[in-house]
Amino acid sequence: MKLSELAGLDQSGISKIESGVRVNPNFTSVCAIASALGVTPNYFMAVVESN
Repeated sequence: MKLSELAGLDQSGISKIESGVRVNPNFTSVCAIASALGVTPNYFMAVVESN
């Protein structure tokens, strides 16, 4: 099953987020994607710096 189906969002919106075209997704979309991935919105949006 595709992420868009699991999150209940359209594929074009997911693609825009993945590619960086849409850099500030709305909170509802963030929550839907996080839920589809089985993580919290805070975890999903975390930025990790690598050395």
